[in-house]
Amino acid sequence: MSRQMIQLAKAMDCDKPTQRFVAFILADAHNAETGKCNPSVAHIMAMTGFSNRPISKAIADLTDAGHLTVDRKFGSRSGYILHFKTSDAGSRQPVTQGHGFEDDTNDA
Repeated sequence: MSRQMIQLAKAMDCDKPTQRFVAFILADAHNAETGKCNPSVAHIMAMTGFSNRPISKAIADLTDAGHLTVDRKFGSRSGYILHFKTSDAGSRQPVTQGHGFEDDTNDA
């Protein structure tokens, strides 16, 4: 799980709740250390309760909006590069590795 990506998913600009829910699942599957994000559609279906069609539509819409890039490889599951755009962020940057997101919880 990448806390940074979860925070960006919360603040991202999107049109539909389905897009946001799929974005949360992708953010949850993002590995901040390796930058990899490759949950299967079956995993996204299990986590959201949506069928294949709305998930595929949400992924296509998020891709069209510039929030993610899909890396399709023949014979294996797709990988995703997340570029969640928010109204506060001027430019979008792909998150492909950890960025030292600090935990803001108190240890006291």
